[in-house]
Amino acid sequence: MANMWSTQHTDIGATTDPSGIELQDIFNAMTYSGAVANAAEGAIRDGVDSFWRIDASYEASASFIIEIAGNAGSNTVGIYDLKDPSKRLEIFTGAATTGWRTTISKSITDLYTFQVEMDDGYTSPWTTFSSCQFGFDLANGAMTLYSDSSANGGADQMLAFERPYPPTPMIDIFYNLHGGYAQSAWSSPWQPNEYVLAWEDLPLGQGADKDYQDLVLMVESVSPVPVPAAVLLGFLGLGAAGLKLRRFA
Repeated sequence: MANMWSTQHTDIGATTDPSGIELQDIFNAMTYSGAVANAAEGAIRDGVDSFWRIDASYEASASFIIEIAGNAGSNTVGIYDLKDPSKRLEIFTGAATTGWRTTISKSITDLYTFQVEMDDGYTSPWTTFSSCQFGFDLANGAMTLYSDSSANGGADQMLAFERPYPPTPMIDIFYNLHGGYAQSAWSSPWQPNEYVLAWEDLPLGQGADKDYQDLVLMVESVSPVPVPAAVLLGFLGLGAAGLKLRRFA
């Protein structure tokens, strides 16, 4: 079955990293039965993966799969306000490595307010965004790349993959690419609300090899919000419930 948002053909380049590990190798390694994600053609269509929201629960989580980049150690990942990208909550520091997990919570009383709890014990202040949607970003010093391609001058720096199906993939996202298979406590079916986010950490057209394996993570209990809907809700300052109330008022 194709991605529910349709697929795009992504011109993924051969990696120039000395490891020789490609994004497809990562998908092959983390899947031990069932369908395997297609790195070249299986990404969600650009524009659908720009903004995200937490599902019915009040918590989402992010798991760090792998980082293969010259900027490893200084790359950070965050969520940002779709109307004000400078309003940001970091979800992974430069020290993050395979196995780290972060919880992203939204307030029960204010669905626009978020908090992050990291594996290293850090808990962020509650921070209020302009809506219940947010984007993902990858930052390194003065450079920040966004899940929203329009914020990168049209460059698609992040690819998002939902589960391929059928049959349902069984995955272990902490598989060791170098040491062989060792099933961990995180082995489980790939769920419909879990997405792999794969980043190119150099701006496209500025020396990037477009291998999209520079930093790879999985997020769960989230859903992508197509750009027009995200922008509309963001600028109105309303969630879907707000629109429904207005319609029937």
